[in-house]
Amino acid sequence: MKRIFVFLMSAIAIVATLSSCNQEYVPDGTAELQSIKLTSSLNPSLDSDIVGAIDAEAKTITFVIPESVSETSFIPTFTVTTDDIFKASGTIIESGVTPMEITDGAKVYISDEKSSLLVTYTLIVVPNDFTAELLGVTIAAEDNSGLITEDITAEVSEEMITRVPAAAFRQELTIRLTATSNDKIKVNGSEISDGKALNVDTAFPVDITVTDEIAGKSAKYVLKVGKILSNVCELVATYSNDVVDDYVALAVDAANDVPYIVVGENKTVDGTTTKAMATVLRFNGSALETVGGNCFSGGQTSYSSIDVIDGKPYVAFVDAAAPTKNRVSCMAFNGSSWEYVGEQGFGAKITGLSYYRFDMILDPVTKYPVVALTTNEALNGLAKRDLAVSVFDGSSWDANKSVSGRVQRYCYNEKFARSNDAVFLLAANQTEKTFSLYQYKDKAWSVLDAELVINGTADICTMFADLDCSPDGSVYATVGDNSSGNYLCTFYKYDGTALVKAWNPLPGVSFDDKECQWDLTFDANGSPVIACIPTGETNAVKLFCMDEETKDWGPAIELGEAAGSYLATGRADNGHVYIAYSVEDASGINTIKLYRYGLEEDILPE
Repeated sequence: MKRIFVFLMSAIAIVATLSSCNQEYVPDGTAELQSIKLTSSLNPSLDSDIVGAIDAEAKTITFVIPESVSETSFIPTFTVTTDDIFKASGTIIESGVTPMEITDGAKVYISDEKSSLLVTYTLIVVPNDFTAELLGVTIAAEDNSGLITEDITAEVSEEMITRVPAAAFRQELTIRLTATSNDKIKVNGSEISDGKALNVDTAFPVDITVTDEIAGKSAKYVLKVGKILSNVCELVATYSNDVVDDYVALAVDAANDVPYIVVGENKTVDGTTTKAMATVLRFNGSALETVGGNCFSGGQTSYSSIDVIDGKPYVAFVDAAAPTKNRVSCMAFNGSSWEYVGEQGFGAKITGLSYYRFDMILDPVTKYPVVALTTNEALNGLAKRDLAVSVFDGSSWDANKSVSGRVQRYCYNEKFARSNDAVFLLAANQTEKTFSLYQYKDKAWSVLDAELVINGTADICTMFADLDCSPDGSVYATVGDNSSGNYLCTFYKYDGTALVKAWNPLPGVSFDDKECQWDLTFDANGSPVIACIPTGETNAVKLFCMDEETKDWGPAIELGEAAGSYLATGRADNGHVYIAYSVEDASGINTIKLYRYGLEEDILPE
């Protein structure tokens, strides 16, 4: 019985086995790419793995490949459904083994080898820089007709400032932005397309965000649209009472942008009036205020000069109260009061005639005063009316000496200028009708140009001249030249050997031979600026500036009022130019007016 059972079981097993071997195969019914990537381990040109994005519905495979990669042949690693074959360009691709071309628009095919199923995928290759960066901001003229006439491109940075003409300032403007590959741009929270025009209110800051979602990076920027700034000349302060005379001298504390003015004021004590005592005014940003009180000099002063470095002003003047009347004295402000610098009346006596001028300047190294004057007395080997120079060393004056190398002659006029390390002196030689240029440096005088002859003629004005240094240290002189029949303001530059002609004369104005009134300085760009009082125009003050494009003088800026006999200019390190002069009204009251020339106030959106 047992044998019969075993036999039956074996027979059943054999039948089952034979039945299984004869069963027909049923395919899975799919041909599908399930995943694909390009690994850096199999593709040395890649710094990291790149995963292809498969769109099963659109039948596309997208690869984002760095722009820096020029290789197009890669070995893919992929998975497909059961019994599927991957082909590209007629070649069967084996995952992790066979290279294939991956280019935009190429086709790959997935087929099921057990059925007739075939699926075609299109490759999409997207170059990407894997950065989020704003490349450009443009305000185009064609998008902003009537507001700007040429395209304006901002210099891209996290905090950008670009400038537009006055007509476009604080207006709604159309801008265009560009960014790096595949970045999304948002302006004030709204997304825009790369290069597409967008209207923005430039009265407020423009917030810009650039995002590379693939790289997971973003960058933020702020654009502020300001006005293209112009130079303006504006009245910033006045000082007036019934005791100010018309003489004005000005100096600017250049590092701190603070102008100082010295004037003469009358003072009455016990019924006795002393005329033209020294008063120094300082501009505090809104008004002119006195420094150390009014009328600090001991007596009458005339032809005062002023200079200031690091907030410490010095004045020099013809001192009627000096032990020897009408000698030159110098005073300095010590922070609370004025005190004499060395001996009162140290300087040689000078004549009271206005064309015998003198000047004082501070040595840029020692910051002590240097004085030049025309002596009205013979002393220390100097003849009467010769040039005398005095230098203060911190304790005493080396006073009333001749300039080393100077030929003795009548001197009519002295003007100083200062560079970073030296002092320059222009002296007029009356008899010869020439000018001499000297330098004081390292405690020694030297002759730079012994004899400047204007146009080969002696017909020049030696009663007035000016000297100044440009920001780069170049030395310029202004001289009155009458060779054309009218005294013109002419310009000369020291070229290292001699004074040579610089710019054209001032256009449309002339001067007389007594008061050739002008004062030269330089603006923020190092271009010359000169204030003057021409003859025959009721002493109206004019300001001339050099045109940056033509390198010639632009039209005069009319300051309007009739000035007195004197004016002065000075500049700060930030480029501000100051002009001071006096105006006398019908009742004889003088008003000191202070103008400032420079870039207008910069107003940016906040």
